[in-house]
Amino acid sequence: MKAERLISTDNANNLTANLATYHIKPLMLWHCVLIRRNCWTDDLDLVKICVQLLHKLAEWLTDTWCPHYFISKCNLIDSSFSVTNTVG
Repeated sequence: MKAERLISTDNANNLTANLATYHIKPLMLWHCVLIRRNCWTDDLDLVKICVQLLHKLAEWLTDTWCPHYFISKCNLIDSSFSVTNTVG
């Protein structure tokens, strides 16, 4: 699976923590399932939807939990990922 790095940081153990497109894709898929169908047709506000997605991504990063869309109980954020290094 090819993944483009969105954010790359080096932590104290010289492990590289990456926020990649494969963290964003399940976010989009889950959002499509969880919001009402008419949100996509009635007064479509892409900025509002993007802000909602960024807030949900922030929650996932804080909880170090990025659920895989197709494989239940699969976390796409591994132990080398550090929210502190990503933010700071």
